[in-house]
Order: sequence, then C-alpha cells, then structure tokens
Amino acid sequence: MNLSPSDQAFYDLYTSRIPQCEDDVVLDFLESQLTDEGQDDFYAKHSWYYSHLMDTYIAFEMGIEYGRKNAK
Repeated sequence: MNLSPSDQAFYDLYTSRIPQCEDDVVLDFLESQLTDEGQDDFYAKHSWYYSHLMDTYIAFEMGIEYGRKNAK
C-alpha cells in the first residue's frame, strides 16, 4: 500500500523515534484510518496501542496544520 506523504512522514518519524509499537503495528494503524471498519478492526486486534497511536497521530497532524498556517 502506498501511504500519503503525511502518513509516510508519520510512519518514518514514529518508527525511527518512538519505540512504543512495532513497525507493522504502526503500518496497520495507518492503513486502518481509511475506513471506520478498518479502525474497528485495528482496535479489536491492537486495542492496547490504539489510544497511544491515535493521540500521537492527531498531534502530528495538528503540527502539520499549525506549520502550514504559520508559514504564510
């Protein structure tokens, strides 16, 4: 699967800096974000990682948005 540029950046940053989850779990998380059903499936398999990854993902996305707004 090809990730969007921002998802690829999240994956690269997370897997190189945060040892909380294995790389394949992070990839599964990013792929699960495409549909509600995917999110439910990910939660069923990896519920102990879901909140951590979602919080980190939201903070990452907000950082990108903040950077875009302040770059103008």
